Amino acid sequence: MAQGEQIHISTWPAVWPTRRVAPSTTTNGTSSPPTEKQYDNVSVNRTRAAAHCFEAKCFGVLCSGVMDKDMKSTIISHDPSAAETLETLTQGQSCFLDPTGAAIGDVVGGGEEGIAYADLDLAQCVEPKQFHDVVGGYQRFDVFDLKVDRRRAGVEGIFVQDTVRREAEQDGRAHDGEEVDASAIVRKYKYDKWNWYQQIAT
Repeated sequence: MAQGEQIHISTWPAVWPTRRVAPSTTTNGTSSPPTEKQYDNVSVNRTRAAAHCFEAKCFGVLCSGVMDKDMKSTIISHDPSAAETLETLTQGQSCFLDPTGAAIGDVVGGGEEGIAYADLDLAQCVEPKQFHDVVGGYQRFDVFDLKVDRRRAGVEGIFVQDTVRREAEQDGRAHDGEEVDASAIVRKYKYDKWNWYQQIAT
């Protein structure tokens, strides 16, 4: 959002199983399908994307994967018990959203492959930002400051550097603007992290 995006592209899995459903029941020789509802990835994905479009005042392009019959058959051949769950899943949709989060253009879904089209007028992104720019004048820059560090860092660099600086300043080993040797603390961090992994593994 802070980069002024005009089109937000998001990709979604074909299905999103969150749990196994109860097996179908048979009464008087008649089989009834499972009654439990699965995760509705169509509505949830659209809600998530629409929220982003509304806040960013941009268009949304949702691209969903497809689970075809061959894929489903392959999964079931490896785990026959997955058949009941797969039958209750809703396949994702590929569609478009405008800067208010409303659906526009074509929709492709339901387990079918295809190409969807929509006309996107980028000028529609301008007016909403004039009265509700969540990364501009709508913010309180006098009391709030957000910075993004785009430098590539290792795992230890993500968590340790600020802690090193704070601890060094607190115990008087460094003052503002001075460099601090973080190697010892980084080594201790890696050692502690390894011990933690070993504990949860056992």
